[in-house]
Amino acid sequence: MPPSSTITVISRAREFSDYFFADNEEKENQQIKKRQPTIQTLINTSEAKKIIINNLVEAFVIADIPLEKVDKLQKWLCENCREGVSIIVDETTDSRARSVVNILFSYNGITKLTHVDYLESVNNCIIGQLIIQILVQWTIPFDLPLLIASDSAAYMKKCYRDVLKSIMPQLIHLPSWASINYFQIVHQLLADIKQTFVFCKSQRNTWFRMAFYIYQHLNYIRRFYNEESKENSISIIEKINSIFTDQQFNGKTKPIFPFIKQQLQQLEVRIIMGKTMTNFGSTVNLVLQKLNTPLTSFYSIFQQAYYVAYKKLENHVLQHPAHSLFKAVQIFNSRFLTLTAANWDIYSYQIIRELVNPSTCLIQEWSIYININLNSVEFTDLNEFWNKVSLKFLFLEKIACNYIWLPILSCAVERSFSAYNKILDDDKQNLSKESLKFLTMMYFNNQNSN
Repeated sequence: MPPSSTITVISRAREFSDYFFADNEEKENQQIKKRQPTIQTLINTSEAKKIIINNLVEAFVIADIPLEKVDKLQKWLCENCREGVSIIVDETTDSRARSVVNILFSYNGITKLTHVDYLESVNNCIIGQLIIQILVQWTIPFDLPLLIASDSAAYMKKCYRDVLKSIMPQLIHLPSWASINYFQIVHQLLADIKQTFVFCKSQRNTWFRMAFYIYQHLNYIRRFYNEESKENSISIIEKINSIFTDQQFNGKTKPIFPFIKQQLQQLEVRIIMGKTMTNFGSTVNLVLQKLNTPLTSFYSIFQQAYYVAYKKLENHVLQHPAHSLFKAVQIFNSRFLTLTAANWDIYSYQIIRELVNPSTCLIQEWSIYININLNSVEFTDLNEFWNKVSLKFLFLEKIACNYIWLPILSCAVERSFSAYNKILDDDKQNLSKESLKFLTMMYFNNQNSN
């Protein structure tokens, strides 16, 4: 039977108008416009994306997550960075071979990422100009920064010496050194985790592979041992959990700047003793006994190692640019004052600018401070101590808090680079520089907010 209606191109086009069209010039042009966006269309799309990003930024600001160039972060800087601030700066190369510079401000134990920038080249002048520009941008007077922490790169040392020091003579440079304490915590954690599974001798490269694996799966491992302790609470598992809850391991540091000098003195004494040492411990003796080798034949080798170590200590630690500051800040550790009356002279700490010409009120507080009865104040760290005596020492407490919270490492800027790299993964290589800046600051400052 013949069909009741004739099927033509026109009828199909009418039936499926969303998918087909007849030879219609106007509609064809419309389809071409849909398939080939104009430059104006691309610009409009880009502007729409910027609006979305700005709205997202505004939402996070309302949620109390500080960002660059917004009132929340500006308010924090205005309120807190009026007594003394530390600057932390470093540069890295991202996965797209761009030089990224992060600048952070630290005050009273709180660190904020205030600037992320991309530079065509990195040298002492460019970094110096960038730091000065940021201080001007945030209206921070040049006489407020106390310390700048960075890596030990030659251009950073030259930046401090040739650019920053002339403008901010009170500024002290703290080239970063490896944190032995942090390494010991991580090393102990890896050793304890290995012990809970299987005992095996590990070569250096397998140790690093395990360290990276633990880092990548840290949250899962943390939860595993937390649950395991509920059912099988043995000493080694409790030891691992204690490391996971350690404040230093979790980045929640206590003020330790006043203790650096004491630790360096202990290290120096230990190395000096090693230069003439003849007893190197039971572990070394046991190894040499297994090899049927007399210990006396190794005395000179071990002692020479200590001589080399002491030479390194002299060149890189005892001559450190901040060494005199390490020594002076000990006065804000109340127990340091009890060691000897020689520590009581307020005029012996001229590197602390607030003590150069002390006022009468400050001298009165100082006389009370050096005679304070520590048994009357219960405290576990220096921050707690100064909080409890703040009403008694109105002037001295402000000065103490400026210095006890000085950063001893530039590891905060490394954490900001870690945040940056997490955002710039393989799936987000097309993010604009502005988006990367905002997202990095949101991520890092949210993690470091109180």
